[in-house]
Amino acid sequence: MKRASLVAAAILSLMMVSILAAEEPVKVEAPPNGNEMPLQLYKQLKGHFDGLYGAKAGLLPGVQPLDKSEIEKSLKSDAAANKGVLLKALGSTQALQRELAARALEYCGDKAAAVEALSKAVADDADESVRRAAAAALAKLPDAAAQDGLIKALADNAETVRALSARALGNIKDTHATEALLRSLNNDAVPMVRMQAAMALKKIKDPLSLETLKKALDSEKDENVKISIAGAVRELVGNTAEVADIPSPEQTGGTLTKLADDMKSVEEKLRGDRHDQAVQVAGADIEKKLQTLIEKLEKG
Repeated sequence: MKRASLVAAAILSLMMVSILAAEEPVKVEAPPNGNEMPLQLYKQLKGHFDGLYGAKAGLLPGVQPLDKSEIEKSLKSDAAANKGVLLKALGSTQALQRELAARALEYCGDKAAAVEALSKAVADDADESVRRAAAAALAKLPDAAAQDGLIKALADNAETVRALSARALGNIKDTHATEALLRSLNNDAVPMVRMQAAMALKKIKDPLSLETLKKALDSEKDENVKISIAGAVRELVGNTAEVADIPSPEQTGGTLTKLADDMKSVEEKLRGDRHDQAVQVAGADIEKKLQTLIEKLEKG
């Protein structure tokens, strides 16, 4: 009887272990597939990017960071020497390696090879950070060969990927992207993406985009996007009456600053003499100017 109890207890213990194991599954890392970047190269490239973009965690106390131009020179040298490894690393099982490879390929010195590989990554990689890195690199390597991948990326589920892809297409300046950018301008829910699409269309200067831009200008609700669209329209038609009543950001900022200074001066005079006729006239004039500007912004 005692032996049967011990056996039963052992079976119960094994069952409990099995249940706990089922509740807390062990994460198994995907095995290397032959495309992984050597650890030494990974650390070296990451160190370059940390140096370029401000990460100082690896510095010893009292050690000054290297000059950024020297860091970039070393990055270009390492990327060029390991171009083949970087291209293969875009197929790594590790998203961190693919992202670093995408960032480093911008510096490898072989634009054609980098653009071809990054165009596939921006459109098809499963990880958002990799697609974002590829789009950012392609924005700095403008090439018509990247257009199809970037156009596909305008429908990405990550807004930063869509925005960077629109910027990259604008830098390419090819009318092949006009239709897709106009779709983004009209349909994307995120103002940042619509603004980048408008700025890209401004660079492309496709006459066929003008009518759609004018309609978008009338319907757009976001002021920053509206100003970007107005800039694209101006680029196509010049500063005509059609867009002359929409102030640019510089004009708006300068006018408001001057009006604020004038208003301050009037207020100071009013404190000194509330019955000065000249002060009342000046105040009315400023109020009229301010109202005109507000009306232009509301119309815009």
